[in-house]
Amino acid sequence: MQIEKWDSASKKAWLWVKVPSVSSTSDTELYLYYDKDHADNTAYVGDTGSTPAQAVWDTNFHGVWHLSEDPTGTAPQMKDSTSYANHGTTGGPMASGDQLAGEVDGSLNFSSGTGAQPDKYVNCGTGSSLNMGSGDLTLEVWFRVKPGANVKNGVPSGGPFVCKGSVGTAGKRYMLLITGINEVDGGIDDDTVVKNVSSTVGGYDDNAWHYAVLVRDGNNLRLYVDGSEQVPHSPVDITGYGNIDDSYSFYIAADKNRNNAGDPNDFCNCTIDEVRISNNARNAAYVKASYEGERDHFIDYGGEESWAPSSSIMAFIDGEGVAIGTSETTLATLPTSFSAGNNLIAIVEFQSTATLDPAISAGNLKLTRSGTTLRSNQYVIAISSSDPNEQKWFALMAFDSAGANPSYDVRATAQGTGISGEVKILAIGGLTGSSVQGRVLLRSMTSRPHWPPFRQACPRVTT
Repeated sequence: MQIEKWDSASKKAWLWVKVPSVSSTSDTELYLYYDKDHADNTAYVGDTGSTPAQAVWDTNFHGVWHLSEDPTGTAPQMKDSTSYANHGTTGGPMASGDQLAGEVDGSLNFSSGTGAQPDKYVNCGTGSSLNMGSGDLTLEVWFRVKPGANVKNGVPSGGPFVCKGSVGTAGKRYMLLITGINEVDGGIDDDTVVKNVSSTVGGYDDNAWHYAVLVRDGNNLRLYVDGSEQVPHSPVDITGYGNIDDSYSFYIAADKNRNNAGDPNDFCNCTIDEVRISNNARNAAYVKASYEGERDHFIDYGGEESWAPSSSIMAFIDGEGVAIGTSETTLATLPTSFSAGNNLIAIVEFQSTATLDPAISAGNLKLTRSGTTLRSNQYVIAISSSDPNEQKWFALMAFDSAGANPSYDVRATAQGTGISGEVKILAIGGLTGSSVQGRVLLRSMTSRPHWPPFRQACPRVTT
């Protein structure tokens, strides 16, 4: 899980999680477990830049910028959430106030005012992982443009949302932009003929949030706006199209025009959120799910639930005397299927069948799973008694957090002859507690003891 933002004061959080799959035909239920008294789960949950946070994004994501950081912070300010670390550095006269509420948490305002010449941008560098070559790609961006924002010097003009590479003579690139007639346009250039695909309508300077996706998919170039492919403009045939790598940077809200001075030298009056680049072709289902999910139309939230462990008796064994000698003897096997994580309590009586009722000495009692002593021999206790005239009860308490369907048994050894063990085992599933082992002489008497109550026998096990 990646924590994009954690706001303790307002009790809000923006979290990104990776799930195996989301069904297209039925509801997929996800649960978020939390406990302020529990230790931080740093193995699976982390802030942007941590290993757990990077694991949320598959290796095809070569850049994911949430754009929720302060643009005036220490460079590089805009963190890439993937392991490729293509962090972005802000440029131009950006202020802390340019960090605005976006479609997903924060966003960046690149506008210098309606009709003004903008000059704000983010430079995400020239890392090789940002080069898409002649292969597939998916470029995504959330944008908002105010009416008339890109009318410059009285002339309607477009502007780049995202561009890797350069425009102009000998330029190569992939990019998404808004045109002078306020259509969304996506294109690639291998320095032969520009291939681009435009939205079917304009009007995207409406001061509302929109989601644009450019996909290079084999011999097709596709454009999606707000979750829908822009048919019939999309797809565009790009059969035989070549390599689009260029030495210029990956810019957000800017690009480089090789025909003009400055780098970058073309900008856009807009607000941008959630930029991503992948080196594969995301399909229509991914685009639709991302559009609906990122604007909170894909998820319904249930009420908060409290959780407490449930417990149940899984097995009770009342075994008669089994002869025990110097060789390890299995007293009983638990004939049941357990779920993952159980408390098991084994209580064994040792008694003698010999005439002289010899003492029990130098023996042991153990609980095993599939023949292996639990927890590196922690659940083995020595058993002995110097009084040969009394029956002895010994108890072994064990907590085992095994996976599902383990096989448990109780084993014992004892020095001497004519010694038998009567095993009584109570196995409880779904308990919580500390990992404990114990040796308890429960009763010592000449008459046969009764089966002790569970709470009396094992007072330290709690539900």
